[in-house]
Amino acid sequence: MMHKFLFSGRKKTLPWLISVTACFVIAFAGFEFLRSYFPPAASAPGKFPDANIVFNAGWKLGFINADGSGVTIIPFRLTTSSMEVWGQPRITGDNKTLIVINSLYPVGIGNIFVTHVGGNALNCSQWGTSSIQLAGDQQHILIDTQQGLAEYLPSDCGTNRAPIKLYNGIYGVLSPNEQYSANIEWAGENPNQPMIVIREIGSDNSRKIGPGDFPAWSRDSQWLAYTGADGIYIINIKSNSEAKRVVALQNTDPDKGSKYPLYLEDSSPSVYFPPMVSWSPDGQWLVYHLHRAEAGRDSRGDPSFYSLFKVNIITGEETKLIDGGLSPYWRWQAQP
Repeated sequence: MMHKFLFSGRKKTLPWLISVTACFVIAFAGFEFLRSYFPPAASAPGKFPDANIVFNAGWKLGFINADGSGVTIIPFRLTTSSMEVWGQPRITGDNKTLIVINSLYPVGIGNIFVTHVGGNALNCSQWGTSSIQLAGDQQHILIDTQQGLAEYLPSDCGTNRAPIKLYNGIYGVLSPNEQYSANIEWAGENPNQPMIVIREIGSDNSRKIGPGDFPAWSRDSQWLAYTGADGIYIINIKSNSEAKRVVALQNTDPDKGSKYPLYLEDSSPSVYFPPMVSWSPDGQWLVYHLHRAEAGRDSRGDPSFYSLFKVNIITGEETKLIDGGLSPYWRWQAQP
């Protein structure tokens, strides 16, 4: 009877073990799937690569030199959300701090996150939503406020510290020498198209440059680059000359395989992210992304739809650096 009892119990136990094992396997597979789809937030490496240019490579940080060498891709996420989109990476001149914007789209404004080498991303929620600017010394951050631009250190993120300096009544993108600002104004013949306006700080002098967005100053504060309706433009603010187009973008349907302008017709949906320029330290080159027309329509800012280019502002020579990148930033060394 004892043997019969044990055998009977073994017959009942075997299906139970199979069921438990199957549940464990299914649960493990589900966990691995979720972990791949919602990977954990990544901390910054102990040291950032020294490459000239940093860019958004999806849920990764990309690094590349100006000649196309030294490509390094590092996993980086702010959160575990699959909806997370971050962009506009900036690294301070001492190579110790990464600053990015987290928003639905990797352009414009959003929530600022700061990540120090070897650490996790910090949400600078006290600053609200803003654009990203590094001050001319490449050590401080400029934050948009209702009163004007406020200057902070990256280490002020997550604290209630008062700004180191407030540029009262000054908005837009501040030149490195702090003598000019480049503002975006939504006024003119077409209220749906922004206008670039340069203002001289400390005076009432201002100058309308033309329709465009995403202005960027050269390090010597002599040149302004921006994205216009049909290309990338530069202008020397010390001269009375007109803006010069250095990269032409055709205003045609995206499905027909062309480069894209900043703004399509009002009836057309937004299907790509316009180029955003960044200056080389010597002021001879611009780096930017362009949508790859053959990749089709993009609605979420997927870097695989884009390529990184640079252009020489003197010769007009345009060179592709790499496929698969957004929002490149040409890094400048810190200045005292």
